[in-house]
Amino acid sequence: MSEFQLETVTGEPFGFIRLEATLPEMPRTIGEGFSKLGELFGRADAGMAGAPYAHYVSLEQGKAVFDLGFPIAAADAERLRAAGAQIGKTPDGRVLKGIHLGPYDTVNQTYDSMGIDLKRRHLKGTPDMWERYYSPPGTPPDKTRTEVIWPIAS
Repeated sequence: MSEFQLETVTGEPFGFIRLEATLPEMPRTIGEGFSKLGELFGRADAGMAGAPYAHYVSLEQGKAVFDLGFPIAAADAERLRAAGAQIGKTPDGRVLKGIHLGPYDTVNQTYDSMGIDLKRRHLKGTPDMWERYYSPPGTPPDKTRTEVIWPIAS
């Protein structure tokens, strides 16, 4: 985990699929989600314009609802939609960012620290959060790099 940065970011087009999983099902669901995204992007002949994101829409009673996808070129949006992807935007506006370095099952420690940092700054995060995954498959857990992006409530 690094220090947290308060930034203003500009959203980019985002091609994604919506998934649901219990916490124990997350690794399998994300793996299957990336396979499905690969198929959709291939069918649409669309490129992935950066590292993947997960947008956590809700977490209730141990079940996560999240959007898994990639930034895309605006020109690819309609082909991706026709192939079955949903189109949205990556985070847009003020956010608190931090890097979690280590196994994914400890990322909640970064969220806890970010919550403390938000309170210290007298800010409130939105209920949804984003993660960006920079480590390729097969990266040792202790070297895994996940960027946590928490939008700031207006």
